[in-house]
Amino acid sequence: MRVPGGGEYTVFIKEAPGALKSITEKGDLEVPSGTKSFTVYVLDKRSGYAGRKTVDAAAIPAELAFTSADFRLLQRVEVVVTGKGD
Repeated sequence: MRVPGGGEYTVFIKEAPGALKSITEKGDLEVPSGTKSFTVYVLDKRSGYAGRKTVDAAAIPAELAFTSADFRLLQRVEVVVTGKGD
């Protein structure tokens, strides 16, 4: 797995809960067995954005790459509402 350089990322496979891994540019993940497909999530710790890709277990690429354009999901949103006088 390859991610944009210069960042700090947390990577996990949705179908393999509890297998969080921290990477900076490259890393390896263990593919879950017994699934037809699986979803890889990459969370950018600095920006708060996340990316995901679904992979067919029968056609796993040699390297799964994420680019900056793949990080379109929000990891966390905080909404603060104030009223008059706050």
